[in-house]
Amino acid sequence: PVKDNQKYGRGFTMVELSVVIIIFMIIIFMVGPRVITVNRKMVMQQDLNKFVHTLSMMVDESILRGKSYVIVIDIADGYYTVYFDKEYELYEDAESVLPEGKLNEWHIENIAFDDYAKDLDGIIKLRATSTGWANGVTITFTDLLNEKLRYLQCERLTNRVSIVNHPVGLIAPQKSVSMTESL
Repeated sequence: PVKDNQKYGRGFTMVELSVVIIIFMIIIFMVGPRVITVNRKMVMQQDLNKFVHTLSMMVDESILRGKSYVIVIDIADGYYTVYFDKEYELYEDAESVLPEGKLNEWHIENIAFDDYAKDLDGIIKLRATSTGWANGVTITFTDLLNEKLRYLQCERLTNRVSIVNHPVGLIAPQKSVSMTESL
Protein backbone atom coordinates (compact mmCIF):
# COMPACT_ATOMS: atom_id res chain seq x y z
CA PRO A 1 0.00 0.00 0.00
CA VAL A 2 1.05 3.62 -0.75
CA LYS A 3 1.03 6.18 1.99
CA ASP A 4 -1.09 9.35 1.48
CA ASN A 5 1.81 11.79 1.76
CA GLN A 6 3.82 10.01 -0.97
CA LYS A 7 0.92 10.21 -3.42
CA TYR A 8 1.29 14.01 -3.89
CA GLY A 9 5.08 14.35 -3.75
CA ARG A 10 7.39 15.77 -1.23
CA GLY A 11 6.66 19.57 -1.56
CA PHE A 12 8.90 22.39 -0.41
CA THR A 13 10.55 22.72 2.94
CA MET A 14 10.44 25.89 4.94
CA VAL A 15 14.19 26.46 4.32
CA GLU A 16 13.74 26.25 0.53
CA LEU A 17 10.85 28.67 0.59
CA SER A 18 12.82 31.08 2.80
CA VAL A 19 15.82 31.02 0.42
CA VAL A 20 13.59 31.77 -2.60
CA ILE A 21 11.87 34.63 -0.77
CA ILE A 22 15.23 36.11 0.33
CA ILE A 23 16.58 35.97 -3.24
CA PHE A 24 13.36 37.58 -4.53
CA MET A 25 13.62 40.38 -1.95
CA ILE A 26 17.27 41.07 -2.82
CA ILE A 27 16.33 41.43 -6.50
CA ILE A 28 13.46 43.78 -5.64
CA PHE A 29 15.69 45.97 -3.45
CA MET A 30 18.32 46.17 -6.20
CA VAL A 31 15.97 46.92 -9.10
CA GLY A 32 13.22 48.88 -7.32
CA PRO A 33 15.06 52.20 -6.80
CA ARG A 34 16.20 52.22 -10.43
CA VAL A 35 12.67 51.77 -11.68
CA ILE A 36 11.45 54.59 -9.42
CA THR A 37 14.29 56.89 -10.61
CA VAL A 38 13.55 56.18 -14.28
CA ASN A 39 9.84 56.82 -13.70
CA ARG A 40 10.56 60.12 -11.91
CA LYS A 41 12.83 61.28 -14.74
CA MET A 42 10.11 60.47 -17.27
CA VAL A 43 7.50 62.42 -15.29
CA MET A 44 9.86 65.40 -14.98
CA GLN A 45 10.61 65.38 -18.70
CA GLN A 46 6.92 65.10 -19.59
CA ASP A 47 6.13 68.06 -17.33
CA LEU A 48 8.70 70.28 -19.04
CA ASN A 49 7.79 68.99 -22.52
CA LYS A 50 4.16 69.95 -21.94
CA PHE A 51 5.22 73.51 -21.08
CA VAL A 52 7.52 73.74 -24.11
CA HIS A 53 4.75 72.36 -26.34
CA THR A 54 2.36 75.03 -25.03
CA LEU A 55 4.89 77.77 -25.83
CA SER A 56 5.56 76.36 -29.30
CA MET A 57 1.88 76.01 -30.08
CA MET A 58 1.20 79.53 -28.86
CA VAL A 59 3.86 81.20 -31.02
CA ASP A 60 2.94 79.11 -34.07
CA GLU A 61 -0.73 80.07 -33.70
CA SER A 62 0.27 83.73 -33.38
CA ILE A 63 2.20 83.59 -36.64
CA LEU A 64 -0.47 81.57 -38.49
CA ARG A 65 -3.45 83.66 -37.34
CA GLY A 66 -1.71 87.04 -37.25
CA LYS A 67 -2.90 87.58 -33.65
CA SER A 68 -0.94 88.19 -30.50
CA TYR A 69 -1.10 85.83 -27.55
CA VAL A 70 0.38 86.13 -24.10
CA ILE A 71 1.26 83.39 -21.64
CA VAL A 72 1.04 84.45 -18.01
CA ILE A 73 3.29 82.40 -15.72
CA ASP A 74 3.05 82.55 -11.94
CA ILE A 75 6.59 82.00 -10.69
CA ALA A 76 5.57 81.02 -7.17
CA ASP A 77 3.29 78.09 -7.96
CA GLY A 78 4.14 77.27 -11.59
CA TYR A 79 0.67 77.83 -13.07
CA TYR A 80 0.56 79.18 -16.61
CA THR A 81 -2.31 80.28 -18.84
CA VAL A 82 -2.49 81.46 -22.46
CA TYR A 83 -4.71 84.42 -23.39
CA PHE A 84 -5.38 86.58 -26.43
CA ASP A 85 -3.16 89.59 -26.01
CA LYS A 86 -5.27 92.69 -25.49
CA GLU A 87 -3.48 95.74 -24.20
CA TYR A 88 -4.63 97.06 -20.82
CA GLU A 89 -6.95 94.09 -20.22
CA LEU A 90 -6.86 92.32 -16.90
CA TYR A 91 -5.97 88.73 -17.75
CA GLU A 92 -7.72 87.42 -14.65
CA ASP A 93 -11.07 88.48 -16.17
CA ALA A 94 -10.35 87.15 -19.67
CA GLU A 95 -11.12 83.70 -20.97
CA SER A 96 -8.06 81.56 -21.55
CA VAL A 97 -7.32 80.20 -25.02
CA LEU A 98 -5.88 76.92 -23.71
CA PRO A 99 -6.52 75.03 -20.48
CA GLU A 100 -4.42 76.20 -17.56
CA GLY A 101 -1.19 74.26 -17.08
CA LYS A 102 1.15 73.78 -14.15
CA LEU A 103 4.82 72.99 -13.75
CA ASN A 104 4.58 70.28 -11.11
CA GLU A 105 8.16 69.04 -11.11
CA TRP A 106 10.11 72.25 -11.81
CA HIS A 107 10.42 75.76 -10.46
CA ILE A 108 11.78 78.85 -12.17
CA GLU A 109 15.14 79.84 -10.78
CA ASN A 110 16.13 82.69 -13.08
CA ILE A 111 14.71 84.71 -15.98
CA ALA A 112 16.69 86.85 -18.40
CA PHE A 113 15.05 89.02 -21.08
CA ASP A 114 17.04 90.37 -24.02
CA ASP A 115 15.69 93.89 -23.44
CA TYR A 116 16.14 93.72 -19.65
CA ALA A 117 12.40 93.68 -18.98
CA LYS A 118 11.49 92.68 -15.46
CA ASP A 119 8.77 90.42 -14.16
CA LEU A 120 5.87 92.03 -12.35
CA ASP A 121 5.09 90.82 -8.83
CA GLY A 122 6.10 87.22 -9.45
CA ILE A 123 4.27 87.04 -12.78
CA ILE A 124 5.99 86.64 -16.14
CA LYS A 125 4.20 87.60 -19.34
CA LEU A 126 5.66 86.26 -22.57
CA ARG A 127 4.13 87.73 -25.70
CA ALA A 128 3.95 86.00 -29.07
CA THR A 129 3.08 88.15 -32.08
CA SER A 130 2.58 87.57 -35.79
CA THR A 131 6.36 87.95 -36.23
CA GLY A 132 7.34 85.54 -33.43
CA TRP A 133 8.37 86.19 -29.85
CA ALA A 134 8.12 89.86 -28.83
CA ASN A 135 11.14 89.44 -26.52
CA GLY A 136 13.98 87.01 -26.30
CA VAL A 137 13.95 85.22 -22.97
CA THR A 138 15.98 82.55 -21.21
CA ILE A 139 14.40 80.77 -18.27
CA THR A 140 16.42 78.59 -15.91
CA PHE A 141 14.46 75.73 -14.34
CA THR A 142 15.47 73.63 -11.33
CA ASP A 143 13.73 70.40 -10.41
CA LEU A 144 12.06 70.19 -7.03
CA LEU A 145 15.03 68.35 -5.52
CA ASN A 146 17.44 71.08 -6.78
CA GLU A 147 19.41 68.46 -8.68
CA LYS A 148 18.83 69.21 -12.35
CA LEU A 149 18.93 72.42 -14.31
CA ARG A 150 17.24 72.98 -17.65
CA TYR A 151 17.47 76.11 -19.77
CA LEU A 152 14.60 77.23 -21.97
CA GLN A 153 15.13 79.86 -24.62
CA CYS A 154 12.61 81.73 -26.77
CA GLU A 155 14.36 83.71 -29.50
CA ARG A 156 13.06 87.16 -30.35
CA LEU A 157 11.24 87.56 -33.70
CA THR A 158 11.32 83.82 -34.34
CA ASN A 159 9.10 80.90 -33.40
CA ARG A 160 11.98 78.98 -31.80
CA VAL A 161 11.58 77.46 -28.37
CA SER A 162 14.49 75.30 -27.24
CA ILE A 163 15.28 73.46 -24.03
CA VAL A 164 18.82 72.36 -23.24
CA ASN A 165 20.88 70.98 -20.37
CA HIS A 166 23.59 73.65 -20.50
CA PRO A 167 23.48 77.43 -19.99
CA VAL A 168 22.63 79.48 -23.07
CA GLY A 169 23.26 83.14 -23.69
CA LEU A 170 20.68 85.53 -25.00
CA ILE A 171 20.85 86.43 -28.64
CA ALA A 172 21.20 90.16 -29.18
CA PRO A 173 17.90 91.88 -30.01
CA GLN A 174 17.18 91.95 -33.71
CA LYS A 175 15.64 94.84 -35.55
CA SER A 176 12.34 94.46 -37.34
CA VAL A 177 12.90 94.61 -41.06
CA SER A 178 10.34 96.09 -43.39
CA MET A 179 9.79 94.34 -46.68
CA THR A 180 8.72 97.60 -48.37
CA GLU A 181 11.44 100.01 -47.20
CA SER A 182 14.96 100.03 -48.62
CA LEU A 183 17.88 99.02 -46.46
